[in-house]
Amino acid sequence: MVEPGVDLEFNVVKFFRIGVGASYRFTNGVSLRYKQLDANFDEIVTEIDKDALDSFSFNLSFKFGWF
Repeated sequence: MVEPGVDLEFNVVKFFRIGVGASYRFTNGVSLRYKQLDANFDEIVTEIDKDALDSFSFNLSFKFGWF
């Protein structure tokens, strides 16, 4: 898994910063399977798409302190 991203921080006042960022998560062929039981208690195995975890991510942060 690789998740490159970019973050920007802005000084609002001497002791407060706001940060915003974005990233994209790449997964390389992750095999996801889960098991469940049906009404007759038979086991069913379901596979999830290999790119199900690939997605954009956005963040917002607030930092307080002396910088």
